Amino acid sequence: MERMNCNVMCKAAKLKSAAKTGETHRWQLWVENAACNKKKVMDEFHVEIMLDESFAEPKRVFKRFPVMVMGRAFKDFPFHVDFMLKNGTIKRVTMDVQLNETEVKMRTFYLKYPGNSYEV
Repeated sequence: MERMNCNVMCKAAKLKSAAKTGETHRWQLWVENAACNKKKVMDEFHVEIMLDESFAEPKRVFKRFPVMVMGRAFKDFPFHVDFMLKNGTIKRVTMDVQLNETEVKMRTFYLKYPGNSYEV
């Protein structure tokens, strides 16, 4: 049985000056894994990121690494990352981008998969 360690991370930083549209911070969120063979891992599932509905294109779908979304915002917002496994199982990780936090926030979890059966 293979086991994959996944990290969902986010961070934000204050802009030097507010954008004309009102955004005060830039943000970034990304998914990493410790698996050596990243292509094989992405053959087993795909990743969907759902941002706050106030963003243009709030749903982003990734079928290969790197998995990364960046943008600008003026307030904190929640997001979730769904790992959509081929057998229909969904592993969801929910977090918040908090604009005034300077440290990278990270949540770690594991996916286990032997062939076509999965555990989350």
